[in-house]
Amino acid sequence: MEPVFINITKSSKKIYYEFLEFHNRKFGKKEAIQTFLFFAVLIYLIVFNVKNGNFLFPVIILLIAMLLGFFYNVLHKEKVVKKELKSSKIKNQEEITYEFYNLYFDVIKNSKRNRVWYLRIHRIYQDNLNFYFYLDKTHALLIDKKGFVKGNLSEFKEYVSKRCLFKYRKYKKKKK
Repeated sequence: MEPVFINITKSSKKIYYEFLEFHNRKFGKKEAIQTFLFFAVLIYLIVFNVKNGNFLFPVIILLIAMLLGFFYNVLHKEKVVKKELKSSKIKNQEEITYEFYNLYFDVIKNSKRNRVWYLRIHRIYQDNLNFYFYLDKTHALLIDKKGFVKGNLSEFKEYVSKRCLFKYRKYKKKKK
């Protein structure tokens, strides 16, 4: 079967930083609100326990939970970013080929082919430079808009929006 579209995206620090910037613009406020609510509930529980005479044990447990939650949230994200930046695909600026078919697309890297069904896609966003095919809330495939070697960008947008109904979103950067 012949692919309808073919895209070759070169992995680099630049495209990864563009993704991080996009992800932070898109989801940063939501994550900050979730973190704030988590800490607000924990602080409320600490105050509630102290007010009712439960001083030591509940307060210690809640403080430990609060610190662990904070460090996991911050340090885990930092660890994932550092690991990805040190990965061979970015260091060697490997090319990833995406071949798009009617029901799925293939991701080809180092002559290994992985099939992704359109139904598996969580969301698709785009900005001026890239498409971001989110597989879940944190993992995405980065597709450079300049990398199409078969098909063109405007046809691809229409093609993807039909294949991934309700999952395709344009993201417009808010003006400051």
